[in-house]
Amino acid sequence: MKKQISIIILLLVLPATIFAQDKKHEIVLGYGVGTHYAIVEEMANILGVVITLGTFNAEFESGTGAILLGYRYSAGEKFSIGIDGSYTKIKDNLKIQGKQVGNLEKEFYTIAPYVAYNYIKKEKIRLYSGIGLGYTFGKDKYTTDDGGDETKNIGEFAFHINAFGVRFGKNIGGYVEVGYGYKGLVNLGVSFTL
Repeated sequence: MKKQISIIILLLVLPATIFAQDKKHEIVLGYGVGTHYAIVEEMANILGVVITLGTFNAEFESGTGAILLGYRYSAGEKFSIGIDGSYTKIKDNLKIQGKQVGNLEKEFYTIAPYVAYNYIKKEKIRLYSGIGLGYTFGKDKYTTDDGGDETKNIGEFAFHINAFGVRFGKNIGGYVEVGYGYKGLVNLGVSFTL
């Protein structure tokens, strides 16, 4: 996994270091809540409770939210193109008839090309929408309380639809985005123009 993370970071940072002369490049660091993965996981948990009439329950224990790293290239006044990388971890306690029987831990690594349309692009404010389409890989680890475990690989299509975003600031700025997908329902962070 460390090798995969290193490759993602290299793919995200390398373009900015090569073309950093003209201030059209941006590095984005952020955090999102309510990711697609967390929502789907919770819906599956609810469905499991309903189908088993409450016998089986997967209770949320912890999660990271989406930790985001991205690169953007300003392709004129109206469009930005780039690439996103994100990491999300979710851990559930598995219970049968109220008794804990194990844990389920999922890790998601996403890499996705991203395109944004700027409605307003001024020196210190930008209003935009965007879409990212890519791939998520990771692992799904089930551990029983009696010491057994099973791990399987995850691989699936990844997406994010950014309905509305706003960035404030010049060379260093903050941003907030509202959408749905690998970045979460709401994500915010900082960006650095190079």
